[in-house]
Amino acid sequence: MNFFTRLLQRSTSQGATIAHIKLWHFVASVEQALQPSLRNVPFAVVSTNRADGKVIDANELARAFGVRPGSTVHRLRHRFPNVQIRNYNHERIQGFTKAFNAQAKRWGRIISTSTDGQAITVIIPAVNTLERAAVFMHMQEVCWKELECNIVVGVGSTIAFAKLAAAACAEPGFKYFDIHEQQTLNTLPVSLIPGIGRRTASALVQLNVPTVWHFLQLDPQTVEQLGGRSLLRLYRQYMPVAALPFVEPIFVQPIRMHNLFQNPATHGLT
Repeated sequence: MNFFTRLLQRSTSQGATIAHIKLWHFVASVEQALQPSLRNVPFAVVSTNRADGKVIDANELARAFGVRPGSTVHRLRHRFPNVQIRNYNHERIQGFTKAFNAQAKRWGRIISTSTDGQAITVIIPAVNTLERAAVFMHMQEVCWKELECNIVVGVGSTIAFAKLAAAACAEPGFKYFDIHEQQTLNTLPVSLIPGIGRRTASALVQLNVPTVWHFLQLDPQTVEQLGGRSLLRLYRQYMPVAALPFVEPIFVQPIRMHNLFQNPATHGLT
């Protein structure tokens, strides 16, 4: 039995937590996986080659030039002539999405899946920093080997915090948020809250509620007065909930790509 499995077996009796897993620039990653020659060139995936077509995704090199999803093909050709254009292929994306969903079922109990299948929320057996890092590295290793895609994993005490943590990731990796993370939440703009909307976020800033932390310090009555019942429902999603139920160990494969656990004796698990 490897160290990773022993670590999770010892931790799951203490509870579990929630992870929101998103594929990083998934559409562009699929193109790169199928055509390795694209790895070193800037390119964008578009809905159609017509001038009114929209950019669906772009790789890191194209984004460094300023290419953003939602731009028109006309603007892309005019402003970024060196960026290659690739047509969106629904069948290829659907095949990779199904493979991602199949892998996610092995990581934990699935709570929800996004409409495009490229983001999944699961309950995972990890309750401390070391365990969360181990889980993330396992997920990333599997996604790279099977799909050649990087991932973002937001981990939180509630589904809302998990999604917020994922939204706060500016690059592949993982973050953990809960209601006690005052220093971190005080640096996040309120507009980052998934589902809050630009107008509502702008109104909150004008009312001296500029960060996520300030928003969570409001009382329910004030929240309802400011944004109605829809904002109140969003606010309540971040409130503490009862401990998650026991989750059986799921992971059985050792981590080979990373060096974090080279010496298990230092963690008292030998």
